Amino acid sequence: MTSTDDDHDESGGATPRSWSADADDQRNLEAVARGGALNLVGAVVYGATQFLLLAVVANGLGAERAGEFITAIVVFNILAKVCELGGATGLVRTVSHRRATGDVHELHAIAMVAVGGALAAGVVACGTLWVVAPGLAQLFATGGDVDRIASLLRSLAPFLPFAAAYSVVIQGTRGFDTMVPQVVIEKIAKSSAQVAAVLGVVVFGGDVRAALLVWAGVQLLALVPAVVVGRRLMQLAESAGVGQRRRIDLGITRSFLAFSLPRSLGQVFQVTILWFDTLLIAAILGTTEAGIYGTGTRYLLVGLFASEAIMQVLGPRISGLLARADRREASRLLTTAAAWQTAVVWPVYLLVMTFPGALLGVFGEEFLAARSALLFLSIAMLLASPFGPSDTVVLMSGRSRQSLFNTLVAVVVNVGGNLLFVPLYGIPAAAAVWGTTIVIAAVLPAWQSRRTLGVSPFGRGPLIAAVAATAAYLPLALVARVGFGDRLAALGVAAAAATGAYVCILRRFGADVQLEVLFRAIVRRPTRTVDGSWRRAGSSADQTS
Repeated sequence: MTSTDDDHDESGGATPRSWSADADDQRNLEAVARGGALNLVGAVVYGATQFLLLAVVANGLGAERAGEFITAIVVFNILAKVCELGGATGLVRTVSHRRATGDVHELHAIAMVAVGGALAAGVVACGTLWVVAPGLAQLFATGGDVDRIASLLRSLAPFLPFAAAYSVVIQGTRGFDTMVPQVVIEKIAKSSAQVAAVLGVVVFGGDVRAALLVWAGVQLLALVPAVVVGRRLMQLAESAGVGQRRRIDLGITRSFLAFSLPRSLGQVFQVTILWFDTLLIAAILGTTEAGIYGTGTRYLLVGLFASEAIMQVLGPRISGLLARADRREASRLLTTAAAWQTAVVWPVYLLVMTFPGALLGVFGEEFLAARSALLFLSIAMLLASPFGPSDTVVLMSGRSRQSLFNTLVAVVVNVGGNLLFVPLYGIPAAAAVWGTTIVIAAVLPAWQSRRTLGVSPFGRGPLIAAVAATAAYLPLALVARVGFGDRLAALGVAAAAATGAYVCILRRFGADVQLEVLFRAIVRRPTRTVDGSWRRAGSSADQTS
């Protein structure tokens, strides 16, 4: 291999510029690892609390009332996502982009546009939901459930402005290269408080309405620390720049909304994909079946939370790299993120698809009807995870319309498939359609990212992670299932033994997966630097991450 004067000095050593580029690459990888590790911890806690919440509702209120609870939350979450107007993603992209280029004097005005838009839209949605609640209830409920669902929706309506504003603020903090606020406030404190509040209601004999009110009330309380932390991060970012703070004007508003509004539609479609099948089952089969499907298939959220944990911390880094036209490093980060995602997701779903009955039995015997649905969704997650969080690259490149198109394709497949097959085949059909949608939503942006941006998730890392997980978990899981049955004890034994084998395989063959970077981010203790800030011991990563 030949070398040039630009790459080496006369002694053959690396020049400062070459060394700096490598150091920057390593800093980016370590920064994503630190944020990803923290976010994965948050995802574990968040996933556990969501399961506890569903278990409390299912066991404390029964499948029918659990179906009403889930149906009301589904409608609320879709409307809250509409009210965000894409502000959360818009803030992440805009803040990270402006910080990367040093142009921070517009950040305050941009944040006001994002949060103000969410509040205004929430007020409109509150009044609208109050008026149309009976009509929505007739769409998604049957018989005597209609009046109860309408009443529950009206109870949640006043919380819409605060839920939308909270989501924009807490997710927008990721644009400052930190995952701490979202992990601590959203994934740990708020989710744990919601479980405790709903459990208290159930223990003291409360009904579905009371459970929903305390669930929504916790979101209102969480808005306070989110705003305090968000303002502090904004002040720190602005102090690092030059120039006078710019006021809100038509140019800023138009520029921000040009990106955020298409993203808003994309987010609405994503939430629709996540929950439309549950609503359709409620409308066709009843709220009891919707409760069984909605609760049983929530095991899918384990992988989705893990994927989102990596995607969220990757987004700001990708935005900064694309702002500097560093596609090589962006591609490297995406491939590594895809490998980490595969390494985390594949063991989970190999076990889920082998022991569906043991996992569903936690909610009660009637929830075993979702066994086939869980199998279809597990296969879909295995197929989708090696493509990595490619949609993040499409979004952070500023192509919110392209991302909207991708999501529109997915929602057409999802809604059309559900309307065609759920009336005929019920719960298994809903899961099969959802699984197909998941695969399409992973493949399409990965192809676009590689073709139009030159940023690809494909590499040895995801493939090695998938093969290692299959070799370690599938044989042991099948032996345990055949020998001891579809039981939690057998699942525990198989998981423990397979995890040991998995670690050994990755240590021997998994250099391209780079899990050691993620592991160091988890186990290294933070140390204080000369200027008093904190960083991971032995890490060269920049301290803004």
